[in-house]
Amino acid sequence: MIFNNWKYLRDKQGPRIVPDSDKPLPNSFIKYYSLSNNSVNAFTNRYLFFSHPSILNDPFDSCRQMVCLDKFSERQFVKLHERNQRLITPDMRYSHEHIQSRTSRLFREDKSDLEDSYLTFFWNLIFKDWGILSLAGVDNDMLMWSYYNNHQGFALEFENQLFEDNGIIGPFPINYADHYETISPRSIRLETEQLLYVTNVKYSQWSHEKEWRFLVNRENMSIPNYNDPTLELDKRKVSYKKDKVKSIILGYKFFAENMTKTYFGKGKRLYQFNPVSNEMDKLKIEIINYIIENNITVREVEIAENNTFSLNVMNIELICKQKGHEYYVVSEYYKKPSS
Repeated sequence: MIFNNWKYLRDKQGPRIVPDSDKPLPNSFIKYYSLSNNSVNAFTNRYLFFSHPSILNDPFDSCRQMVCLDKFSERQFVKLHERNQRLITPDMRYSHEHIQSRTSRLFREDKSDLEDSYLTFFWNLIFKDWGILSLAGVDNDMLMWSYYNNHQGFALEFENQLFEDNGIIGPFPINYADHYETISPRSIRLETEQLLYVTNVKYSQWSHEKEWRFLVNRENMSIPNYNDPTLELDKRKVSYKKDKVKSIILGYKFFAENMTKTYFGKGKRLYQFNPVSNEMDKLKIEIINYIIENNITVREVEIAENNTFSLNVMNIELICKQKGHEYYVVSEYYKKPSS
């Protein structure tokens, strides 16, 4: 299929997206993280989480409204409901006769309402077997640092050849547009070309992210608010090799609280970090220790000093020593080569 002059294909080369112009891979992929137990766990255990569409931050991203079930027959609606209820807890199950009766009535009286209400069923069946990973192509975007982690979190910089797992599809650049078109599947599944399309189109105002996207195909992954034991959250976690991380980038406010600036000289800063017994400081200490133990390259966000509203990402050295209950963080800029 074609949308916005982009082609969505499945051919001898496999599932692929052909943009309207050449979109070279960025040198690195960036994953922004808030400071939370889940994000620190993902970092220290080296996995990336492939989301269900309902938990993406953009309500139009891979949204069910991009699909219309107007081509479905009454029999297909019944089949869709029966397959979906297998994912629901046993006390909410309905007999075939009940589903058939209710579906027949809605099909006759208000088919448009039936189509709309069953879209959730359709989406759950599709995305229990598919997950979405969004990565940015830029590391110093003011908006992304602001609304993903309020400058207090971190970001990981990955090699652009990130995965070796055959279950991973991509990476694909995002097709930014000012509108979208609905598709009308003829069965209770999406064709590969349709799946590529609905997970690839985003509103043009997100274009500053320069996003690239991977998809994973695994059976019976988790669905938000569904408790069936056959659905597994861990299947949405995809591991990567340690050497795929090029650097970790600490947000501008990462050390903003409980920090004493003890030295500030040309090219060097020394901080005394005084963690307290709150959860945020515990997470920071976990990140710092993991960085040191694994010799991970560290970078830091700084405000540009050129009278522009922009951020710089600087290479730094991070040394942490524990003395009693105190941490010392030495941040030393690498010297710029002389011109």
